[in-house]
Amino acid sequence: MNKALILIALCMSNDIMADEVIIQTGSFDGMLSSGYSSEIDENLYVDLLIGVTPDPSGTITSSTLKIKQLGFRGNGFGIGIGAKLIATADKDTYILLPKKYPRRYYPPTGIYFSPFVSAHYELDNETSVYYEVSTLDYYMEAYVRNFNSTSIIEYVTYGVGLAYKLD
Repeated sequence: MNKALILIALCMSNDIMADEVIIQTGSFDGMLSSGYSSEIDENLYVDLLIGVTPDPSGTITSSTLKIKQLGFRGNGFGIGIGAKLIATADKDTYILLPKKYPRRYYPPTGIYFSPFVSAHYELDNETSVYYEVSTLDYYMEAYVRNFNSTSIIEYVTYGVGLAYKLD
């Protein structure tokens, strides 16, 4: 969690133009994640989050780079779509398959692509809450292979977050 606090402190400096500080739970970003969001174009945002998930064998840390486009906005409500790249740092994760496994035996466990949709609601001029539904690239592939025997709901996850605008 110290990494996330350092990231937030850096983003609040003048060197990085952060527009919002974010805290989130779920949606593959960790049990608890925090970071910042920057508006790079009208209604186009880039978020950087550091998440942690406690595990009996040690804490798993993930880093998420998220790009989202807020489409509809009105009366404090917004709908967004986007994609995120999730990287996980743990002794049991990898990007390249270890040589002991046959080719394509397992997908990479250290990096994922994740499409998502989100709904945002502004509580006031500085604070907003959001709800996010996402899946993983591997889950999409598994659903296509098993669509006759599974439901799409088995391959999605949910998250909620709070964003606070910086001045």
